[in-house]
Amino acid sequence: MEVKEFVLKALERTSVLLANALKDVRPDELKWRPGPQANSIGFILWHVTRAEDRFIHTLIQQKPQVWEQPKWRQLLPSLPSDPAATGGGFTSDQVGEFQTPKQEDLMQYNQAVRAATVDFLKDLPQNELNKTIDHPRLGKITCAEVIALLLGEINSHIGQMDYIRGLAQSLRK
Repeated sequence: MEVKEFVLKALERTSVLLANALKDVRPDELKWRPGPQANSIGFILWHVTRAEDRFIHTLIQQKPQVWEQPKWRQLLPSLPSDPAATGGGFTSDQVGEFQTPKQEDLMQYNQAVRAATVDFLKDLPQNELNKTIDHPRLGKITCAEVIALLLGEINSHIGQMDYIRGLAQSLRK
């Protein structure tokens, strides 16, 4: 199996894991934070989608993000419009002020980003995975390393969403 095929299979698997993590989540649970320093499922879903969009489009392709299309500004007007705003580094107050959109709207954006990611990866020549990219925090790393970071980020955050869902659903009356 080539690296590109592995990455596509891993992304396919994360889509299944994400669907499971969001299963039966009610709107109040999407917004619920287990504590004042914690994130909500909705915030994490937005953040992980923004991270994928930014990693694949800005860092690797040096192209506009899916987020920059007017469609998403119309569907998700309460969210930060800055293409650099992904939720990473947000303070607890900023997370608390986050206006969680409807799950289906967040998922539309997530699915659009994933479709663009898959399209890009399918057409990516294998040797491009070795191309060096300037990462804002990590310096020079390869395209493959960016994708590895992204896969770790996605899986970590899906685990967080699943855990918070379990906590929230255990509090149901």
